[in-house]
Amino acid sequence: MNRTGAVAVIGGGVSGIYAAHELAESGFKVYLIDEGPTVGGRMLLLDKTFPTNDCAMCILSPKMVEVARHQNIEILTLSEIARVEGRVGSFEITLRQKPRYVTEKCSACGNCTNACPVEVPNEFENGLTWRKAIHIPIAQAIPTRYLIDRKSCLGADPNTCARCKTACSLKAIDYNQKEKTVQLKVGSIILACGAETYDPTLQTSYNYRHKNVITSMEFERILSASGPTGGEIVKPSDKEKPKKMAFVQCVGSRDPSRFRELCSAVCCMYATKQAIVAKEHDPELDITIFFIDLRAHGKGFEEFTNRAKELGVKYVRCKDVEVKSNPRNDNLTLFYEDPEDNKFKGADLDLVVLSVGLKPSNTLRSLSNIMGLKTNKYGYIETKL
Repeated sequence: MNRTGAVAVIGGGVSGIYAAHELAESGFKVYLIDEGPTVGGRMLLLDKTFPTNDCAMCILSPKMVEVARHQNIEILTLSEIARVEGRVGSFEITLRQKPRYVTEKCSACGNCTNACPVEVPNEFENGLTWRKAIHIPIAQAIPTRYLIDRKSCLGADPNTCARCKTACSLKAIDYNQKEKTVQLKVGSIILACGAETYDPTLQTSYNYRHKNVITSMEFERILSASGPTGGEIVKPSDKEKPKKMAFVQCVGSRDPSRFRELCSAVCCMYATKQAIVAKEHDPELDITIFFIDLRAHGKGFEEFTNRAKELGVKYVRCKDVEVKSNPRNDNLTLFYEDPEDNKFKGADLDLVVLSVGLKPSNTLRSLSNIMGLKTNKYGYIETKL
């Protein structure tokens, strides 16, 4: 059996980036594979990290640059795993790499996106802003190159518009790029596929269709200085500042009726982090966190929670939360069962943030089938100690 010292890291989020960098520093050839247009993963969306409230991009961006420049690392974005064959020490991986329609000549000057007439919701900002059909996900994207979203580009053939191509002085636009197959030979594979957030539309009791009921990831972008509001906390409905807001915990977690009985482990603390940051932005904002049990089990987590309480954040233990619209205005009423007396109570609010739980990514589900890996009843890969 021919063995190779190369390693494939599937998933370009923060864990995949760190794994790739450590392996490359140890002398291994590393293929860092991600299905998105840039590495960085979900951490790209974060403003700060708990419990230190350090800047997320200040941690991530230098590592992204390091893996991009490392001579032992080859980054393959827009790439999906089609087939994995072989055994430990000698794997053959077949990738399907989607076209970007923009070549390496691109200098990210932005002339193409300025010329593009098409605007669609920006998925990076959770639909809170708009982007062009030709765009770059973020300014710090790796690779730092634009791409064309063919689904939103005018017509099935981009040549029907071609404004981006006309605007590009470097002639970096190539409408004729095709999907290509890439073959890799590696000795080991690391799965770093990350997780996805729960879809709150699956439970109507949260009233997520209301403009002022948002997910924690949407609120994270609102809090960010680089986000759609420049860090100013506003209600999506009218862009006015909220006076009273609440976080609802365990949305998509600890719910056996929906086969989601696992605790996602991070929601209590990221809600606490967001509440602290919101209080720093607006000390007069009234904030309540409605929770089942508070999971502050990590180093410094209890002190972090106490800091939130000192800033005036209230914690209310409850169960069976329901959010209803006020027919007279854009406000909301949150109904909850108080476990102390088993009575239902209500809270009038301007803004509700749903602390959505985590679940295995669709990529992990697909890879488990391709690679023949066993998963447990929750969809995670079975591991042995």
